[in-house]
Amino acid sequence: MFEVAADCWTELLNTFPPFFTPENMVQLVGFLTSQRAHNLMSLLIKGDYEADAVAFSRLLLAYSDVSIQDLAKQPDSPSVQILMRFLVQLLAYEGFAGAEDDVCAPAIEFWQAYTEFLIDSTAENQLEPWMDNARQYVVQVVEQCWRKIRMPSEEVYAEWTSDAKGEFKAFRTDVVDLLQSAYVLLGTSIFARFADLALEALQNHAWLLVEATLFCLNALAESISGDDVVDATLSTLFGSELFPTMMNDALDIPYTTQQTAVTIIISFTGFFERHTQHLPAMLTFLFHSVRTTALAGVAAKAIQSTCDSCRHSLVWEVSTFLQQYNDLLLWEDLETVAKERIIGAIAAIVQAVPSAEDKIESISKLLDFVEQDVQMCLEFAENNAPVGAEEKGLCALSCLISMGKYLEEPDDKTIDLEFQPPGQDELYMPTIWTPAQQRMAQNMDAVGKALGTNNGAVVEAICQVFRTGFKEKFPGPFVFGPNVVENYITSTNLQTPRLDYALSTAGAMLSAHTRAGTTMINRSATRFLIHLFHLTAAMGCKSFPYGQA
Repeated sequence: MFEVAADCWTELLNTFPPFFTPENMVQLVGFLTSQRAHNLMSLLIKGDYEADAVAFSRLLLAYSDVSIQDLAKQPDSPSVQILMRFLVQLLAYEGFAGAEDDVCAPAIEFWQAYTEFLIDSTAENQLEPWMDNARQYVVQVVEQCWRKIRMPSEEVYAEWTSDAKGEFKAFRTDVVDLLQSAYVLLGTSIFARFADLALEALQNHAWLLVEATLFCLNALAESISGDDVVDATLSTLFGSELFPTMMNDALDIPYTTQQTAVTIIISFTGFFERHTQHLPAMLTFLFHSVRTTALAGVAAKAIQSTCDSCRHSLVWEVSTFLQQYNDLLLWEDLETVAKERIIGAIAAIVQAVPSAEDKIESISKLLDFVEQDVQMCLEFAENNAPVGAEEKGLCALSCLISMGKYLEEPDDKTIDLEFQPPGQDELYMPTIWTPAQQRMAQNMDAVGKALGTNNGAVVEAICQVFRTGFKEKFPGPFVFGPNVVENYITSTNLQTPRLDYALSTAGAMLSAHTRAGTTMINRSATRFLIHLFHLTAAMGCKSFPYGQA
């Protein structure tokens, strides 16, 4: 009967709080702090989710939701102290959120609302006497959340249902929201606390607690600013044995911990840009992680993000990166996503190299890597293995797209207002980049022929390679001559898959490069227009008298 009665009261509190008179609320507080309440809380603490105990937790949270101000502003009240202790304990139970513990999820919602109330109160610029006490409860809750988001062992996680996994993931997401609000309230002290906990867990080889702590630090990445206090904390963390330890295969560190260690690098790329002394150890860890299949994609993404942001600090290490990538290819056949990300990372560094001659050498080596996949594509096609041929062919094209994207001049480059860019015709004249462009054109043509003209993914990928050069204002490896793009676009017909994308690529080229007096682009426009007339005629439409123009 208790469960039914408690749920009725909970429903009334959630939907129509005015139903309760002040006297009713006093009576309810009396029950919520009674010996019966203590007994029910004891069951929950022991991990006994008996129906009456769970119903009590729902009632406690329903009352607390409508009484946040009273709970915050009356810290000396004995009943408030009991209730607040109970509310903190709702996050201290044994069992994993969602899979074993259904109480902690609604508890997080209360603490989120409580924290936001404190933030709003602080924003009023009044130093309330109860605020320090209220903040301490948030500190306690944050530490309980740190313990509660700990991942289960891989064996236990594998036994969970998809619903349990989803609920656990949702709980961790809710904790991220709470941590970000708590940071607004508590400041850098919470960040420093997690860094200390990470080092402590690392020293004790408590891998799942290491993961939980790095997860919390990662959650705060968007909230913190790159001030000296935060940077000093991060320097202590990243200058510790974190990365060398993560590379110690003898320690049997869970993949989830290693993955979170990789992810935190992506979140704090700005720190590594400011403190380049930490780059060697970090990048060594990332290249080591790429060798693990489960980590390859996210590790390659971290390498790409780091090289993109820190390209100017890494220009003298281009040869090292090329050798590292070559070693990876010898060690294992990387997935496409890892290849394109790492090649893009190296291309970002190459873009920052001052000398065009040095750039050419590095780009040539990158094309050597791409051509390995092109050659494998051709071999698969010759051996009548279409799946392997498509995989390798699209991988090669994806790598070219990534190269083109990261060889672009960055948007934040200083603009010389007095410098006049070359004219459009000059932009397309043969340059030192012509041999590289010819190699790329040959590779694209080879992949297109090997996979056939009816492959829409190939058509789109080749067009994307062309598009990477459309934004450039200066000659470069991906600034193909107009005739190269023209020849490809005008080779399409009504049976060409992704014809719309190919034609929009023609439009994008004209839009990006059209300037007054540019005869080469004018010729391109004429060729594209004639091709469109032919296509409309092939559809049975009445053609325009372009021959009489």
